Amino acid sequence: MAMLKLQHGFNTHSGAANMTLLFEGQQNHLVPSTSQILADSDFVVAGRMIGHSFLNDGPRLHGLSKAIIHMLVHADRDTVTVQLDDVPDLDIRSTIYRLDGNKHLTEQQKDDINNLAISWDLPPVSAENCRWLFQQLLHHAVIG
Repeated sequence: MAMLKLQHGFNTHSGAANMTLLFEGQQNHLVPSTSQILADSDFVVAGRMIGHSFLNDGPRLHGLSKAIIHMLVHADRDTVTVQLDDVPDLDIRSTIYRLDGNKHLTEQQKDDINNLAISWDLPPVSAENCRWLFQQLLHHAVIG
């Protein structure tokens, strides 16, 4: 039951949302929630629940992103491979996707990308840094 609650959320009856999700995103690309309140409190308990289940040969937590599993096992930010599907926020995902490949960017698309990049202390997009910025935005959106 604990692993099911971790995977699909807790019923909290607070505010507009009745479910508190510790992991967000699509199946097999779940990443920890970016909620600062959850990060400060519930992830320690969640880690203990996952560890207890693992040590007692209980059910596993399924559906995590391979990037998150890599971070849990290796704790190495430099070698983690992040996929676009790992980005849980669809608006951010579509903004990052615009940098993938050699697509021509409109001024509005450049503005959207620059707003995201600057909000994460990254430089604005240019012809020389498209691929690098794509990787940096992708990494920041998933790993932080």
